[in-house]
Amino acid sequence: MAEKTTINESEKMYENPGEFDEEDEVTLMFPNEDNKTVFFSKFVLTRSSRVFKAMFQHDLKEKKDKNVNIEDIKVDDFIAFLKWSDPMVSKPPTAENVLKVVEIAEKYQNESMINQCRNIMGLDIREAKPERIIAILLVAAQYNYTEVVEEGVERMKANYRIREFFDDAQFEKLPGEIKYRILSKRVSQEYSHMNAGFTNNLNI
Repeated sequence: MAEKTTINESEKMYENPGEFDEEDEVTLMFPNEDNKTVFFSKFVLTRSSRVFKAMFQHDLKEKKDKNVNIEDIKVDDFIAFLKWSDPMVSKPPTAENVLKVVEIAEKYQNESMINQCRNIMGLDIREAKPERIIAILLVAAQYNYTEVVEEGVERMKANYRIREFFDDAQFEKLPGEIKYRILSKRVSQEYSHMNAGFTNNLNI
């Protein structure tokens, strides 16, 4: 019974004021989600994000009001970002939320989180199906994660037929250079297999 209470409390972290010292606590407001609010430590945000550091150390509105509007991120995704940043929690991103969390980490320039997300994406892409590989490639290409892109291209080339790529409308959203690399490598590979089969049939 005690474990259930702990889990419920964990899920509701940062929803109520008073978890941090009054001078340290800031309010994060989400106007596009019914004005939901979460409360967090200004000190922790400043230590974990260069963007928040600039926001709170310079004479900006957020520093005076201790309120920050976040209009383009879902509150649940941002809480995942906070849970990693909070040294008392340090909950890392997962394969399920990494694509959302890495975009937050990039926006707020949290280098440690970015590196961890890149590692997770690189591992995830090795076992993923085509639609997931493409989703990861879209994010990796946007932020120039070359090692993740390389892994994804090799994975697509080695395991899936060309027609499977076109079944996913997201494939068309990939940068042209990545699409070209995937398709050219796959065509070359299939052509080699055809030649090998032809040679075998001739008993050469």
